[in-house]
Amino acid sequence: MFCDDGAAAFNELMVNLARCKNSESETFQLVIMDYHMPSLNGIDVITRCRKVYDEDGFFFPRAVLLTAITDPRLKRSCVNNVDHFMEKPPTYEGLKEVFDSL
Repeated sequence: MFCDDGAAAFNELMVNLARCKNSESETFQLVIMDYHMPSLNGIDVITRCRKVYDEDGFFFPRAVLLTAITDPRLKRSCVNNVDHFMEKPPTYEGLKEVFDSL
């Protein structure tokens, strides 16, 4: 799914996670979220979704933050909410590394 802003991404992700939660056959294992989005950034979306699902005990998929920011402080500040960071533009090698870690 693709969304124009962070609030839409949050809503869409929550709808799809709820659908997976209520289904035995539907699931997904990876969320790739852009860091810079209007209204909510990717970290905010991931953090809010994880909070909802951590309270519920439901599995939250791995989260990858896609960003052009290479500042190590960003990575350190998000270590508890983001499983992987990928620099823009994403590369085959970067995606392969993420997929291999699943």
